[in-house]
Amino acid sequence: MFAYRVGILQAQILDKQSQLQHLTANRTLELEERKLRADLFDKRMEVYTATQAFIGVILAEGEPPSYARTGSDEEMARQFRITREFTVAIDRSQFLFGQHVEAELRQLWTNANDLHYHNVQHANDRPDDEEDHAQKARDLIKGFLTYDLNALMGDKLNIH
Repeated sequence: MFAYRVGILQAQILDKQSQLQHLTANRTLELEERKLRADLFDKRMEVYTATQAFIGVILAEGEPPSYARTGSDEEMARQFRITREFTVAIDRSQFLFGQHVEAELRQLWTNANDLHYHNVQHANDRPDDEEDHAQKARDLIKGFLTYDLNALMGDKLNIH
């Protein structure tokens, strides 16, 4: 009879251990999923922040960061870093947000380069030049000023 009771207790202990292992495995899986979501959020936020900084320099300087040649060496290094981070963000955006966001960011890059072109052309205006480079530059700046980054990425910047 004693051996029978010991056997029953051992079976109950094994059942409890199995339940605990199952619970531990579920908690571990849940923690790993949360960690992956947090990592994805962090990487998406890097893209958002890089884009925000890029647009910020354009609005402050009237030129894309890589062309705004004013300030100290540190300021120039900061602007080149902003440009580099934005170009990296464009490349990563395809995988983090999808092709729509990547296409929008590439268009921002194109618009920034167009802005520089029109600024240079305006500075070198010739009487025979029929394009109104100053107006085109102003229109591009307005586009950056009214750009809604939250509408583009906001729904994906969610940790849940």
